Amino acid sequence: MPLQSFHAQIGSEVPKSVLENISNSMVVEARAKFHQAKFEDALNGFQYCLAVLEKTADSAQLARGKAAEYGALMHNIASCLHCMEDWERCASAMQCPR
Repeated sequence: MPLQSFHAQIGSEVPKSVLENISNSMVVEARAKFHQAKFEDALNGFQYCLAVLEKTADSAQLARGKAAEYGALMHNIASCLHCMEDWERCASAMQCPR
């Protein structure tokens, strides 16, 4: 079963700084859920953050500074799946996109 596809519906008028603040808050909340062993909730939070990143960062940004953020989110998603013993999706999340 592949990872659930999340879509970030973002209005064109929303400033990028606002989106980054929301995403940063979501990451903090997802980390807290992970440390509370609420892995499904943490997984959903990390996946939403990934959807926002993919929606707001262009390929040049992903090639530069956002690549580390992308990698960290994929690692966190894989960690959640590992803790949930969902080995197939965990392995899929750890694959590097080409």
